[in-house]
Amino acid sequence: RARSEAAMGGLATDDGILKELPLADLTLSPWCLLPFPENEAGTPEQRSAGLSTHMSLWPASTGLLRFLEPRKAACGLDRQDLRLLELGSGTGWMGMTLATNLPKASIVLTERAGAVDRLEAQCKAWSPNVVGSKVQIAELDWRDFASSDAQQDRARMPEGGCFDVVLGADLVWSQETAVNFALVLRAVILSGGRQNGPPPTVIYGHWNRSPKWHRFFLEQCAVQGIVATSLLDAADGGNTAARQEESHDDLVSKLASSVAAAAEDEEVDWGGCMFGDSGAYDGPIFFVYRLTLQE
Repeated sequence: RARSEAAMGGLATDDGILKELPLADLTLSPWCLLPFPENEAGTPEQRSAGLSTHMSLWPASTGLLRFLEPRKAACGLDRQDLRLLELGSGTGWMGMTLATNLPKASIVLTERAGAVDRLEAQCKAWSPNVVGSKVQIAELDWRDFASSDAQQDRARMPEGGCFDVVLGADLVWSQETAVNFALVLRAVILSGGRQNGPPPTVIYGHWNRSPKWHRFFLEQCAVQGIVATSLLDAADGGNTAARQEESHDDLVSKLASSVAAAAEDEEVDWGGCMFGDSGAYDGPIFFVYRLTLQE
């Protein structure tokens, strides 16, 4: 917990742009956290194919929630008629916790076809009266957005699109997830926010298990014309409120150095790391990104 909190940056609004905000300037009204779900690893076959990740609550979800809690106004989460989309909702814990603490929000949780029924059942177990009213469950397959047809992509957006805030956590751990997540991010941003309003605020919490796939994700963002801005804790051990903003290119360069230094990266079972079967990556662990289209 200390490591992840120390790596969290700050956000504030200035003409609709998120930037740094020292922790000392934040006010905290504690959110109510739902009970954690019972994690399941799935069968070895499911795990190797990446088909059981939705059955567990991953640490970036709790990390991102802690990041957002004191910054809900800065991130637009206190809007009276907020429309919020979560990508790759998994167990639904983060989205349902947000629904519990943002009573005026309309929230859409999404998963692929093979996981959406389980997502809906888990959410109803927490709060059966909320699902179907203020919380909608929708199927969203990122692979459908490979066509680069903006009109078709807009039609695929759940609940008509037009979201104010889009969130995701712990969604990249392989080549396939990096490529497809960048595709859906571009589609979500291009689909737009409210009519005649700014594009949605897109925030992603990443748990850095492998510098290789982290770097590849940032490269795929660049391919899709997306700029990933990371706000990182520049203080030693997180003892001060100093913050450092790093550009997209700086991050890719730094991660490239990490990959070069880890010559055995190809041999590491990063899927195993996700399930606690092998040693974790020893480096900066938690990142929060603001994702926007290049101007």
